[in-house]
Amino acid sequence: MYGDFILLEDDRSAPVKAQKLALGETAGRSEAWLRDTLFDHPEILPISDIDPAFNALTPLCTELRTEAGPLDIAFINPVGRLVLVECKLWRNPEARRKVVAQVLDYARAIQSWSYADLQRQVSAARNGKGQGNLPFELVKKNHPEILEHRFIDQAQLAMRSGRFLLIIAGDGIREDVDAMAQLINRNAASGFSFGLVEVALYDLNDRGLLVQPRVIAKTKTIERTVIVVRDPKTNELQSQGEDNQILTKIEEEFSKASNDQLGENPKQIEYRKWWKPVLEMRFDDPEQEPP
Repeated sequence: MYGDFILLEDDRSAPVKAQKLALGETAGRSEAWLRDTLFDHPEILPISDIDPAFNALTPLCTELRTEAGPLDIAFINPVGRLVLVECKLWRNPEARRKVVAQVLDYARAIQSWSYADLQRQVSAARNGKGQGNLPFELVKKNHPEILEHRFIDQAQLAMRSGRFLLIIAGDGIREDVDAMAQLINRNAASGFSFGLVEVALYDLNDRGLLVQPRVIAKTKTIERTVIVVRDPKTNELQSQGEDNQILTKIEEEFSKASNDQLGENPKQIEYRKWWKPVLEMRFDDPEQEPP
């Protein structure tokens, strides 16, 4: 529970009580209102409290179209890292699996993009307004010192490695927060960060509206492992990313134990073939534990 704010100006003025509003129950304040407010005022989002590596946001667009559906808000920072925000009013509760799975699907879809894809989709979401390298031009307005080629390279690398900040923003996020955080952690396969942000509103009467963001839950950064090897025949470098850290660890431990105990023999080779499809199994239900 949170108490109301009391505004004290001076000894001659009566204190002003700022009463908490229920977002969504006040005329005009819907998910669309929250989306537009956060887009116009990215400073409301407590980025430093979630992951400072994503500070200094520039709004890209709302309703960014992806293969997983339209994302509410996309921001980007001067080093090309994307912040993906989904706005939810919790008075119309959705299953935690659906909400979390939705924002994860956005991240997976964008992870497969090239920088040209990002540029194309941002321009489309802004109804074709703006020409050229639109993400770069938007950031350059706030950070004139950035270099275009470096920004493009950094943005491409961040998308490819899944280095996103995923945020679910809403009002009164309380129920099942731990379960939602656990679900995110179980599905963490790339280097993303995640935060649940409550946007509390307080009415100051004729003085305006007070907005107070609160970080309800967040994850620690999960770094993705990339192994670079050289093909002895072609002499070319190849990158092999670990798509699932939990399963990769199981495979490594199993392989190590097998080598120590049984050695390389036909029986062991057959044994590994039998286990391989089990270790590589993926489930559609994000709450299903890995085998």
